[in-house]
Amino acid sequence: MKSHDRPFCTAKEIADEFGVSNGAILDRLHEMRDQEKVETKDVGACAKVWWIAG
Repeated sequence: MKSHDRPFCTAKEIADEFGVSNGAILDRLHEMRDQEKVETKDVGACAKVWWIAG
């Protein structure tokens, strides 16, 4: 997430950056959210953005 030009990104952007599936990234992002390492916000009917907590 730190390599993007804005303080947030979508799961798809992260998945593309790491070359893994959206499902794999979403599983990890949810784990990290539960650990309070990242935060998320709904920005549409089917869209969320994620950013590093703090």
